[in-house]
Amino acid sequence: MLKMLKNLWSKIMGKRKPVPPPPPSSAYFEDKFNTGVLNTNNWIVSNWNAPMGGVFRPNMVSMNQGLLGLKLSQIKNPDGSILSTGGEIAYKKLCGYGTYEWVFRASSSAQTPAAMGNSFSGSVSGCFNYNSGSMTELDFEVEGCRPTLIQCTTWKGESNPNENSQINNFVPLDAMFHTYKYVWSVGKVEYYFDGKLIATGSADNSIIIHD
Repeated sequence: MLKMLKNLWSKIMGKRKPVPPPPPSSAYFEDKFNTGVLNTNNWIVSNWNAPMGGVFRPNMVSMNQGLLGLKLSQIKNPDGSILSTGGEIAYKKLCGYGTYEWVFRASSSAQTPAAMGNSFSGSVSGCFNYNSGSMTELDFEVEGCRPTLIQCTTWKGESNPNENSQINNFVPLDAMFHTYKYVWSVGKVEYYFDGKLIATGSADNSIIIHD
């Protein structure tokens, strides 16, 4: 009986065409922030209290100069502490392995995209991929107190050590726009600055700096 059922099943399956594998995913997204209005179908404007006393507020996000501007103000409290109010936006969709690229100028006191300005301590310019608890976090960061350093950081959970490299560009990154890119694949993150590979993060919590 079992043999008859197997033969019948084979005849049925033999008449069916094999199902082709699904096509590979090829998601692509780009925003040049040049419309004068932020597309809230794609972006969330942060409005929350950050750790260490800083806050993010929607009024610190500007689109009135033909690009995205994230502002920062700092007020010294009577007790000597600093209240920082800044801007941040986040893409609404979760993203995974792939290529991420940003063109930005690190923060300074400049009031227009082409104007000269000065960097200042307390500011951080960052482009990153983040999931809750830093179970995935891949960062480009430039601190205002060290404006020539590019920090490339890879997290795999807040309780685990992170991979961090600091690459000295020797030219202040707030003086002009630069292209920052990383390529994220299984077990590896490759960091690029203006088209040059500058660091590689690996799955064993080590990072290689490329000269």
